[in-house]
Amino acid sequence: MNIDLEGIVGRYYESITEPFEPTHPGAVWASEVRNCARMIGFRLADVPRTEPFQFHSTFTFRMGNLIHLDVQKALELEYGDDVRFEVDWETGGISGRADVVTADEVMEIKSINAFSFKAAVYGSKHVPPAGPKPEPKLQALLSAFVLKKHRARVIFVTKGATLREPITIADWTYD
Repeated sequence: MNIDLEGIVGRYYESITEPFEPTHPGAVWASEVRNCARMIGFRLADVPRTEPFQFHSTFTFRMGNLIHLDVQKALELEYGDDVRFEVDWETGGISGRADVVTADEVMEIKSINAFSFKAAVYGSKHVPPAGPKPEPKLQALLSAFVLKKHRARVIFVTKGATLREPITIADWTYD
């Protein structure tokens, strides 16, 4: 029997994909502050996308969401009521959602591919570790500033674990 698994799973993803509804649709999102100004303008003007959301993008986002949920659940088990999740904020035309908020810090969780993780954490023979890109760092710092927290933390979790390289987590803090 021939089965078109990619087609079957693709149709499933299309059926469950709900459009992202921001809490403050007229604002610039903290996650897009360093993005292309034209792209931000098109979104704010509600210009329709010219290319549909792709199957592989849905798969990647769902995998990242599962990683987010696992990290958040682990933090909840460790810290209980002393931690909040998905905290929305808005100020001066910029809005955001902090992944994790504690009494004194904001955490931004990013699930990334193994190559990007290695570049950020280990570097290579001739290139030192890069750390997080400016976008997640800025997103975490904006959230910490608006939510009046003293520390921002960027957490990277790899999406591609192998037997030799199990799931790895790294973090950077900014006071």
